Amino acid sequence: MIQRFIELGNGYTDFFELLELAKSNAKRAHAFLELQTEEGRSSLAVCFKPAGDSQFMPIYICREGFQANNRQNKRLAAFYALASELGFTVFKLEVKPKSAFYDIELYDQYLVGALRFQRILPPLS
Repeated sequence: MIQRFIELGNGYTDFFELLELAKSNAKRAHAFLELQTEEGRSSLAVCFKPAGDSQFMPIYICREGFQANNRQNKRLAAFYALASELGFTVFKLEVKPKSAFYDIELYDQYLVGALRFQRILPPLS
């Protein structure tokens, strides 16, 4: 199984696109994630099950665009509300920031490893 991040951006329109992807693909949704950095920024992501017989598991992400310590953030509240509406609990993990890595691909590998270690993502098959 191939698990890969698909970055949407960290703006308002990107966030609403993430919510719409989750709503329109609710049957394929696998997990909702809030990835907090030690710098106080959060990434929001939604993992989807593979489509059909595919072995590709996409993880759509809005990377480090949210203040983690501001629980009054309306976008965070909307993300948590949608997860609850669809019957999911948001997994919250503390991770290193992307600035700690030389390359975004290395960072994505680190995140996939952390998610597998926490058994949020299935292991390689």
